[in-house]
Amino acid sequence: MKINKRKRIGNVIIFVEGEKTEFEILENIFHHYLGYSIKKIKRRAKEIIELQGYDRYSKITLINTPTNNINSILNIDDFFDYIFKDFAINLNLDTINNPVYFIFDRDPGNNRPCIVEKLLNKLTNSQNDTDEQNGLLLLSFPSIESFILSLHEKYSYNNKIRLGKDLKKIIDDKEYEKKINDNLLKNSINEFIDFLLKNNILDVETDIYNELDKIGLKIYNIQKELYFKEKLFYCISQLVEILIDLQIVEL
Repeated sequence: MKINKRKRIGNVIIFVEGEKTEFEILENIFHHYLGYSIKKIKRRAKEIIELQGYDRYSKITLINTPTNNINSILNIDDFFDYIFKDFAINLNLDTINNPVYFIFDRDPGNNRPCIVEKLLNKLTNSQNDTDEQNGLLLLSFPSIESFILSLHEKYSYNNKIRLGKDLKKIIDDKEYEKKINDNLLKNSINEFIDFLLKNNILDVETDIYNELDKIGLKIYNIQKELYFKEKLFYCISQLVEILIDLQIVEL
């Protein structure tokens, strides 16, 4: 595994549901660790926060979705109409020609399975092959805190938890930090790949770069089966797929 800290990624747009933890994690990865410039637009903020990085050719724009419910992106055309009306002109935001990602928790209370499945089948590619709006949907089970867990633990995905608040308590009790370094990030990526291999989502001969459009639904179906039996989720986050997709991480 190689982490290419000097990889130029152009303009990347990431939509997130949460107003705190997701922003902290992504800022730590892309700005403090990788040194990219970041613009942050939060749901209730009155201003755009900009953090300048070393590389003017690599910029991340983080934007809150209208609500923390995945329903807010169910009609993707209406969603992007909202984005263009409120943000795109002022930010010079190009969601057609730049990579777009959506990060959501798999919240069993707010996000109905039929809606999640529909969006997993639709939002399969960060890059648009046509003039239609697209993006790659990345889920965290049960919440984004699974990424933090994977930074610090081996076999973190063997933890089975139902609710994000329960996982957050574990993270807080163990005082796991969100800061990123080489070893922590490599551990998180290894955890993700190991989960895929052990659940036959990938095999050692498979090129993961050609499978990113399918991984989300396969993970979801495994989690769906576990939740049906035990009302629990394996702790896993697809967040690291952004780093793989942008080839910041070379496997």
